[in-house]
Amino acid sequence: MPEEDTDIEETAQSESATDGERETEKETEMDGEAQLSAALPEMKTTETDSPNQGSSSKSELRSIVQKEVRDEVMRLTAQLQQRLQDSADQLNDTLSKLEAKIQVKK
Repeated sequence: MPEEDTDIEETAQSESATDGERETEKETEMDGEAQLSAALPEMKTTETDSPNQGSSSKSELRSIVQKEVRDEVMRLTAQLQQRLQDSADQLNDTLSKLEAKIQVKK
């Protein structure tokens, strides 16, 4: 997951401010969905490996785990989006200050 964070941050820094914000929000959402869909099939295969358990308890457990995973992915996605927004705001502020200094020098 740290590699994904680095990739998203590098992408955000290399793009223009407004386009970069929109693009990184989309990437963050897609990453969250990819993590969720990657986690869910893994849980399903693990559960089918033990057929001796009751099917109702397995499906109940599966739904509980899926809900917990979804909630955690959504929480992390929101946290990452906020961090990206904060970084973008900081970069825009710094860029504006630099542009103002350049205009004063001309």
